Amino acid sequence: MAVASAAADASAAEARVMVAATVLKHARMNITEQPATLEITAADVARGYVEVAEAGQISVRSNSPGFMLEFAVRGGLFRRISVGGLGQEVELDAAGGIAARPAAGPGVSTTMKPQYRFMLAASARPGIYAWPMRLSVTAL
Repeated sequence: MAVASAAADASAAEARVMVAATVLKHARMNITEQPATLEITAADVARGYVEVAEAGQISVRSNSPGFMLEFAVRGGLFRRISVGGLGQEVELDAAGGIAARPAAGPGVSTTMKPQYRFMLAASARPGIYAWPMRLSVTAL
């Protein structure tokens, strides 16, 4: 009889625990070979724009279906900026803007090689300036 009582006590001590986890969306960006400066020549000012065909490489890794690149522009030298090399042409105003992109897949990097066409403001003068673009990324 003591054996039956011990078995009943063991089954009464069983419990089930349910565990749930939520993985937050995240995106991480790495920029390599981005220019440190932007040179504007007298010819660029006369033409009204300066092009940068090789502006480094942007690599984004995200666990979400997409991400948003935010471009912030410093310096007040431009009327607008066209950005290529992102899979679609993006037009930014003088302050910057955003571009939404699909991610390559969970844990897979999306690599882009941006090219810029900076449409110069009337006040732009020839010179060498600090690189005017600052980028950030947000998971969608």
